[in-house]
Amino acid sequence: MEATIYKHDINFRVRNIANQKILLGNGEAFQLNETGYLIWESIDGTKDLKTILGIIMDSYESTEEVAKNDLINFINFLLEIKAIKEV
Repeated sequence: MEATIYKHDINFRVRNIANQKILLGNGEAFQLNETGYLIWESIDGTKDLKTILGIIMDSYESTEEVAKNDLINFINFLLEIKAIKEV
């Protein structure tokens, strides 16, 4: 797991709409599951991916492999929609 640090793009925000966590930005909306929301909240411009992986592992009963896959897939998604950028 790399030590890359990301921060949110200023055009993206998470809102709680009808008890759902919705990522809004650039005219689009994406529903976040619990893990996605935890990762989003952990991306703060100071935590590296190793630290965020630890947060996931502490929050859920899952193997490191599953948590790592979830993290990498979600980070790639956020990069694809330009919701985060490397610090």
